[in-house]
Amino acid sequence: MMEGRRNEANGMKHLVLRIVIIVIGLSVLWTNQSVNAKQNRQNVLLVYDSYATGTSKEGNVDSLKRLLGGLGVNVTVVDFENYEHGDVVDFAYVIILRNQSAQTAGVDIVMRDIEQYQGKYLHIGTNPSQQLVNTLQMTVQSKQSTTVNIAIDGFNDSLLLSKEDVIIESSSETVHSYGILESELDGIFAPYGLNNDKYAFLSFYNDSDISEWAAGYILKDWLNIVDQGKLHVMLTEVYPFSDLNKLREISDTLYEAGIPFLVSTKPIFNNFDFPAAKRYAETLKYIQSRNGTIIVDAPAVSSTISADISILRSNIASYIDFLASHEVAPLGATAEMYWFQDQYYMSEGLAFYDSTIMLPNIKVMSNQPTNTITTFDSSLYSISLDKWKEYASPSQLINDLPLNIVLTLDIEELEEIDEQLRWLSGAWYQFHDFKSSAHRITTEKNMITSSQGILQINDAVVAMHQNYTDITSDYTYVEEQEASLETFFTFQNKIFIILIIVILIIFMFLLFIGYRMYRKKYVREGE
Repeated sequence: MMEGRRNEANGMKHLVLRIVIIVIGLSVLWTNQSVNAKQNRQNVLLVYDSYATGTSKEGNVDSLKRLLGGLGVNVTVVDFENYEHGDVVDFAYVIILRNQSAQTAGVDIVMRDIEQYQGKYLHIGTNPSQQLVNTLQMTVQSKQSTTVNIAIDGFNDSLLLSKEDVIIESSSETVHSYGILESELDGIFAPYGLNNDKYAFLSFYNDSDISEWAAGYILKDWLNIVDQGKLHVMLTEVYPFSDLNKLREISDTLYEAGIPFLVSTKPIFNNFDFPAAKRYAETLKYIQSRNGTIIVDAPAVSSTISADISILRSNIASYIDFLASHEVAPLGATAEMYWFQDQYYMSEGLAFYDSTIMLPNIKVMSNQPTNTITTFDSSLYSISLDKWKEYASPSQLINDLPLNIVLTLDIEELEEIDEQLRWLSGAWYQFHDFKSSAHRITTEKNMITSSQGILQINDAVVAMHQNYTDITSDYTYVEEQEASLETFFTFQNKIFIILIIVILIIFMFLLFIGYRMYRKKYVREGE
């Protein structure tokens, strides 16, 4: 009998040991996958000649950085003037962006290095290297002040070419072409871009038209990215003092239309027990049950030397923990692009997340800026729905996207939001559910994850509450002080009141007596 118990105990030990080995193996596999993903992330050198301030190309440098970030690559940025001989050697991918054909400082050094460069090289705009021209068997010509229609994968836009834009053709049968530039009036029918895997060329890149993101088609292939892009919807400008009733109505409309969506929420850092904060959390919890995914927006930076900056990490962690305490599971962050190019904001503000959405810069408030944009395991590229509607049709069947795109709707623009919702509800698009992919947020108190549509907070599955709980406005905002002497002071006040009344009566009596004496005195004298 003792032998049987010993065997049973040994069997249990072996079982426990196997379970431990399996858990460790899975942990190592998870870690290795994460490390490999970071190690395999491409590092791109972007060299540009100017910011093209005051021209139609103004803003395209930042836009291109954001597009590359949306493709999940790390980008090191340098202008021609600050480029140093041999910089390209450290990178497997180099992009040269020419916004002007005029000779600029440093251009000779850059182009000499490119002629000897053995890696993959993509050129945008005028004056590509002769090696690229020869390899792509390309002819280049300029068509100044010409209006052309650009079409790519079913999307269409019309634009005016500038003097720095070029029209290209290739006689090679092995070169893949992207998009079509067409003008019947000027007899133009040419590709927008060319690629043979090592060398690639784009006629132009702007911040204000379809090329803003359509360049992603050629970049995706050139960077050897195999994952297909997905389309998302996101509500922005959501504050605790927003019209939360309207926000719930919007979430109901999207839910009934079968559209999963994200909500970028403005964080709060204190007064979590106030009714407004609790009402905010209840609304987000309701949105979560309507197939919405909660995202944390980066806090507004009013000054880079303010106290708010020094406690950035603890502030953001407190908001994430507040949401988690109310069974709300945020899955990522939104931030303006300069956050991803700043050492301080990356380490103190975005270190909680493995999934982010890079927004256009509105006001750059850098703290410790660097020349490298760092991306995350999951990165999305944002486009406003208004801009998307300029070159997309709701009846369009989207077969392929070069990267993950999120269409943003500003809920503060109440006059437009209803029309935008009708447009989305009638679109033939397949919108992706963000939480169906793996995402993770980690603070000292909470670990929030998603997988296959299931949300978890500290390994506990989050229940979906479809009923909104009203929060009463009754709240004592200032704690009442302890009133141990209240009776004494109340009695004392009564005594003071009585004394004042008695003094007033005596004063009135004396005044009356004085008046009579004064009157009698003068009446006698008159007689």
